Amino acid sequence: MKIASFREDLKRSHEASDLPLWEELYRQFFPGFEGMTDLRQDGPHQRQGIDRIVHVDAGISLKSYKVDEKIRDFSKQEWKLKKFSWDVALEYYSSVEGNTPGWVNKPLDCDFIAYAIKPLGEAALFPVPQLQKAWLQNSKHWIKQYGFINARNAGYTTRCCCVPLQELFGAIGSCFRATFSANPSIRNNLPGTSDHLAKPKTMLFQPSIANGNGNGKMRKSKTHPGQLDLLAANFQPELPLEMQ
Repeated sequence: MKIASFREDLKRSHEASDLPLWEELYRQFFPGFEGMTDLRQDGPHQRQGIDRIVHVDAGISLKSYKVDEKIRDFSKQEWKLKKFSWDVALEYYSSVEGNTPGWVNKPLDCDFIAYAIKPLGEAALFPVPQLQKAWLQNSKHWIKQYGFINARNAGYTTRCCCVPLQELFGAIGSCFRATFSANPSIRNNLPGTSDHLAKPKTMLFQPSIANGNGNGKMRKSKTHPGQLDLLAANFQPELPLEMQ
C-alpha cells in the first residue's frame, strides 16, 4: 500500500480545485449562482473546512455559502469490487494515532460539503449540521454494518466508514424533522398526525442520483415520486480509455 504525504495530498487538492467540474456542479446545486471564490491558500479557514465560497443572487440580496470540497477517485477494477454503486467515505479519524476526529465529527465552519466521484461524473451536496447529526445518531450501526477502511499517510492514519448514498441521504433527511410539545387532545384527534410526528421516518428525504453521463438527466425513485433532486448533480466524467 502506498503511503501518502501531506505535500502530495496538498498538490492533489490544489489540482482538484482547478477542475471545471466545481462551477458546473454549483450552477446545478445553487439557483441564482453568481460566482465563487477559491480559498485554496493555507490558513485557519482550511482547518475549519472551507475550500470555496459560492455566491448566489437570492433576488433581494447576494448570499454566500461556505463549501468544503471532497473529490474521490478510484480505478475501474476497484469499483467493480464495490458492494454499492455509490457510497460516501465518511472520515471519522483524521489521525488514528492522535485520536483526532475527522471531518464528519469535528467542528466545521462550512455550510455544505460537496462530494464528487470523478470517474463517474456524479456528485452530492451535504448540509453539514444534518450530516454530522446523522453520523452522531448512526455511526455505531454503520461501522458495525459496513466496517471501516484505513488510509496510511506519512506519520498518521486516517479512518473512514463507507456508507451507501441512499442510506446516508435517508438519515440526513430524518434530521430535518422534529417534534415539539402540543396539546394532546388536539394532536391525538388529528388523523395520522400522532404516529407520523412521533416517529419520523428515516427515508422521507431521498434525492435521486445523477446518471453521470453528462446529459443532466436525473434518475427518479419509483417509491418516492415526490422526492427532491436538489442535492444531487452530475458533471462530465473524466473516464480512462478503458471505461469509455
